[in-house]
Amino acid sequence: MKDDQPNGKLKELKQYMESHPKSSSLRGHHFILKNLLFSIYSANQTEGFPEEELSQLLAKYTTDSVCKEEAGEVVFYVSSIKTKPTALKEAYLECLETERLSVRLGLPERVMHFESIEFAHLFQNVSSTMMEDYCAKILRPLLEKDAEYSQEMIRTLEVFIRNDGQVNEAAKQLFIHRNTVTYRLEKISDLLQVDFKKVNDLLKLKAVFLFRQFLHVRP
Repeated sequence: MKDDQPNGKLKELKQYMESHPKSSSLRGHHFILKNLLFSIYSANQTEGFPEEELSQLLAKYTTDSVCKEEAGEVVFYVSSIKTKPTALKEAYLECLETERLSVRLGLPERVMHFESIEFAHLFQNVSSTMMEDYCAKILRPLLEKDAEYSQEMIRTLEVFIRNDGQVNEAAKQLFIHRNTVTYRLEKISDLLQVDFKKVNDLLKLKAVFLFRQFLHVRP
């Protein structure tokens, strides 16, 4: 998290997180570095690290009224899990890169994981022309349809891909029935000649919507 007054609000947030019961059970350690709060959570070597539990805790911090009073708007950037203390610098840099790319792409999530923007990190230097050509190639059968139909189907596909192929979650975010999502995906599969059960096809579509995000923010 960033703050312009590290000796004020960040200290209050640090104390709040240290005193939270869940933070203790997850063995969290918090440090103020310049205008950032850097937190380290210890993993159990035999049981692994409860990533979902941490994500839920961080999400709760972003909505907790006490937390908001102390630190205003809070955004957390989470690195991939590290197995050696020497990798802490890498974890710190991953958090900074996650912040940079999520701000650049205008991502609204309040808890951002490095894994979620890793594709963007890899492809950020691809030229706009190559991105446009690739998107046009993959989506052409949809783009050639009626504009309203095309927009609706592309939006459905985008939300489906963003939610890792979870139909129920896509339906919830689109405010439509899951059967409607399933029906649209069947039509999209036929039009684009893609199989949502194939990793290669999913990766192609993930790249398409990543490129569209980059193209949207580039001048």
